[in-house]
Amino acid sequence: MYDVIICGASFAGLAVASKLRGKVLLVDKKVIGSLKSSACATPLHILEERGLEDSVLSITDKVNFTTMYGKISYRTIMPFAVFDYEELCRIYLKKLSVDFIKANIKDFKGDFVRTNKGDFSADIYVDATGWRAKLASGLDKNFINKKTLGFGIETEVNYKTDSLNFFYNPKILKNGYAWIFPSKSRSKFGVGSYLAKSNLKQSLELFLDKYGLKKGLVRGGYMPYGQRKPVIGNVFLAGDSAGKIAPVTGEGIRQSIIFGEELGKILQKVIQKEIDIETAKIIYMKFLKQFRKGFFFLQRVQGLWAVTPNLGIDIVARTLGRGRANKFFQKLYFGWIDLKVTK
Repeated sequence: MYDVIICGASFAGLAVASKLRGKVLLVDKKVIGSLKSSACATPLHILEERGLEDSVLSITDKVNFTTMYGKISYRTIMPFAVFDYEELCRIYLKKLSVDFIKANIKDFKGDFVRTNKGDFSADIYVDATGWRAKLASGLDKNFINKKTLGFGIETEVNYKTDSLNFFYNPKILKNGYAWIFPSKSRSKFGVGSYLAKSNLKQSLELFLDKYGLKKGLVRGGYMPYGQRKPVIGNVFLAGDSAGKIAPVTGEGIRQSIIFGEELGKILQKVIQKEIDIETAKIIYMKFLKQFRKGFFFLQRVQGLWAVTPNLGIDIVARTLGRGRANKFFQKLYFGWIDLKVTK
C-alpha cells in the first residue's frame, strides 16, 4: 500500500514526484525519458531553478514569426532553452525519492491500478499519463473530449538556426502551424494541427522540402487544448491529463512543471497528515482556478485564429511584435503562468 501512486513519468509526473517524501510509486509504460512527444523548449529559468540545466542543447531569445506575407522578428523577455528530453528526465529521476516500475496500465476502477506487473494500491492517485488520462478514463469513459485535441509531429535534421521559428501558412498546413527550433548543430522541424488531425506526415514533408531536407525519425502525439476536471474520485490530474496545453501556442512544459510541483506540495501535506484528501482536492482546484480565465481566453483566440485569413494574422503579428506592445503582451502571456516573469 502506497501513500501516492503517480502514473506517467514525463514532465508532470516527475514534477509531482519531486515534491513528495513518503511511500510513493511512479509507474510508466516506458523507460523514463525514452518516449519523447514534445518539442522540448521552455524558458531557461524553469530548468535552471530545478537543477536541470545540463540537459540544455541550445539557448536563444530570438523569435521569427512567418506568414505568407513576410517575417516578423523580435526578442523574448527571457531566454528560452531547447533541451534533451531523455537527459532531462534522467537528471530529474536522480532527484526523486520514489519507487519506479516500468509497466503497462491495464485497468483502474479507483481501488487499485492493475498493470502487467501486478496490482498496486494507494490512498491517492495522480494521473499524469498524458492526453489519454488513463486513470480518469477508467472512472469515466466519456472523460476525453476529442473535439479539444490537437496533434503535432516533428523530426530532427541537419539544419542550423539560432532562433525559435514559427510559421502560420495555410500552404504548409491549414488550421495549424509549423516550427523550427535549434538543437545544437541540428534543428527540430515540426507541424501541429489545432484539429485532431493525425495524418500530418505529408505536411511535414512539404515543409522540409522548402529547405531541401528529408525527414528523419518522426515523433509526436495529441495535444489536449480543452480544460478538464482536475480531480475525479480519488485521482488528481496533472499536465496533459488535466488539459493544461496552452491554446494557440501549444506550450505545455511550464504548466506541467509548475502546476505539478504545486500538486506535489499539496499531497505532501496529506502524507504528513496536515490536511485530509478532501481538503487537498479543494486546495488544488482553487489553485488551478486562478489560471482558468487565461486558458479559456486563449481557446477563444484559437477558434478565431483558425478562421482568420493569413493577412489578418500577419497584421496582428506585426502589431504585437513591435516595441512596447510586444513587451506588454509577452509579460501578460508569460506572467499568466509564471508570476516571476512580472517581477
